Amino acid sequence: MAITIAAIRARQIFDSRGNPTVEVDVTTTDGFLSRAAVPSGASTGVYEALELRDGGKDYLGKGVLKAVENVNAIIGPALVGKDPTEQVVIDNFMVEQLDGTVNEWGWCKQKLGANAILAVSLAVCKAGAHVKNIPLYKHIANIAGNKKLVLPVPAFNEFMILPVGASSFKEAMKMGVEVYHHLKRTEHALCHASCVPLWAYSNSNSLLSLQVDFTFLSPVIEKKGLIQTSFFYKKNSCIVIKLSCIAFERTEHALCYAARVPLQAYSNSNSFLVIFASRFHFLISCNREERTEHALCYAVRVPLRAYCNSNSFLVIFASRFHFLISCNREERTEHALCYAVRVPLRAYSNSNSFLVIFASRFHFLISCNREERTEHALCYAVRDPLRAYCNSNSFLVIFASRFHFLISCNREERTEHALCYAVHVPLRAYSNSNSFLVIFASRFHFLISCNRRKAVIKKKYGQDATNVGDEGGFAPNIQENKEGLELLKTAIAKAGYTKQVVIGMDVAASEFYGSDKTYDLNFKEENNNGSQKISGNELKDLYKSFVSEYPIVSIEDPFDQDDWEHYSKMTSEIGEKVQIVGDDLLVTNPKRVAKAIKEKSCNALLLKVNQIGSVTESIEAVKMSKQAGWGVMASHRSGETEDTFIADLSVGLATGQIKTGAPCRSERLAKYNQLLRIEEELGAEAVYAGANFRTPVEPY
Repeated sequence: MAITIAAIRARQIFDSRGNPTVEVDVTTTDGFLSRAAVPSGASTGVYEALELRDGGKDYLGKGVLKAVENVNAIIGPALVGKDPTEQVVIDNFMVEQLDGTVNEWGWCKQKLGANAILAVSLAVCKAGAHVKNIPLYKHIANIAGNKKLVLPVPAFNEFMILPVGASSFKEAMKMGVEVYHHLKRTEHALCHASCVPLWAYSNSNSLLSLQVDFTFLSPVIEKKGLIQTSFFYKKNSCIVIKLSCIAFERTEHALCYAARVPLQAYSNSNSFLVIFASRFHFLISCNREERTEHALCYAVRVPLRAYCNSNSFLVIFASRFHFLISCNREERTEHALCYAVRVPLRAYSNSNSFLVIFASRFHFLISCNREERTEHALCYAVRDPLRAYCNSNSFLVIFASRFHFLISCNREERTEHALCYAVHVPLRAYSNSNSFLVIFASRFHFLISCNRRKAVIKKKYGQDATNVGDEGGFAPNIQENKEGLELLKTAIAKAGYTKQVVIGMDVAASEFYGSDKTYDLNFKEENNNGSQKISGNELKDLYKSFVSEYPIVSIEDPFDQDDWEHYSKMTSEIGEKVQIVGDDLLVTNPKRVAKAIKEKSCNALLLKVNQIGSVTESIEAVKMSKQAGWGVMASHRSGETEDTFIADLSVGLATGQIKTGAPCRSERLAKYNQLLRIEEELGAEAVYAGANFRTPVEPY
């Protein structure tokens, strides 16, 4: 008996940006379940098929329950009993009959939503591969009529790096990952990174060259509301510690962290006090009422072990402690105490005497039962007994249970706060500092990806360099157009791949194209006076200058989605050397591809299945592009899921290129990892596009 579709069920899930999206399960009559989820773009072209959202207050209007209902109530029942191997028939039935909406550019999916139709289309394609008992990429190749499978060249975001000189996809991944990490180090060295490698030196004397000058802070605060402080520590020409881009209202917060870093870094405690004094006086001058005890409690802990005589430390601590406990704001009581209680750590020669005083305060802390403070209080408390145990292992046992409690506290505004205190607890709990770095690194990298509300953070703090974007790429605060290219060039050289790795650009020029038909290169500045507006011809010449200076082989969306004129000019002038990729221009729409071919507006298609809304239409756009001699780059979206469909799609259609983010963030690496599996599965038959990434196969 033929295997057919038995049931289709949709649900609302979340993409990598925390926005709702559609997931669909297709169950066949043999009991097999095929699942697919659709991505969502941030920079979307106006000509994309309709992504149906709910509107209203829930999820800020981004819910997809209408699309889910369209699958469950309309599409699903209509497809029950159909053969899942008939991809074209099923897609056309959904698009033309069940939806049926049309505009000047074709089927626009305004009734059911492209996200509803695509989720079913992807899941049906997977079910068809199952029924035929072949891998998904081979099933896609059969649908398209492609006879040659090719592993694509990965184009790692945000500026794209393409390892065309690799001999296999596995080697390409190695090159990409190494360049990515060298890029991170390069950004650190160029003052664009946050404080990552805390305690990276085992030799404390290497920190003695630290210099402090806060005279620049006031004008920067007044001008930008932002502080950039840079403390570099050199050893063997490696720059290790960097603190940067600290928000105005967190000045004392950030500085007190900075002050803490060189703790135990000096063999001579007096030399520490010199640097600490300047920071402490700055801290206590931060006289926001609600921050006073906050600043002080940070300050008092810094000179821990800065005195040879622990009694002398207790004298200065006592005066500050009494100030702290006099802070009688109800919501701050346990906050102040939990800061205070940890300060005298190691101030007692007898660790048992510390435990006595600690115990009474700790029990007070854990009795503070305000819901929003529980994990906050605990996270301060748990780290206090550090080194209070003679046996560090016994400390780690008690710490582990509390740490796991902390990371389960999932309140958005508190998670990273609690964790950032918790992660530095085992500092110096290991006799070997390197062993600490192993555990610290994993936790720190988690911290910098904590998902605060991005709009608020960006407005208050700016985008710091080692923060990664939606697609896993770095976002350094570059000041000049060429700076990003220079960073990449340096990173590629340091990784040793100057001849094997080339560069691509995704400009998204529609984002800075104005109604006056100019391109504003300064469009992100709040106080923009329009001084950097240029014409399409000037922008074209700027790209040409980049191409002459850097190994650029691909430029995506160099102009606005309706600026056909300058697309055509640029393609005619540098199209032989560089592929001009249409994303917003084409939106994977066969009719717009046909127009671009006729007008010679570009020479490469960016393939995004959710732009058009079905597997069949996507394949049609690819075939048209290849028959025109174009390149094709399969692409993810900024809001991705763990679905790996586009990895199989890129192999099955022999696109030759795939762009699915940096080698960072699991929803991006899921696609790269799937390609590694496919290459392994193909074995000796595996072909890597390499230098032939623009035309890896003959048109099919």
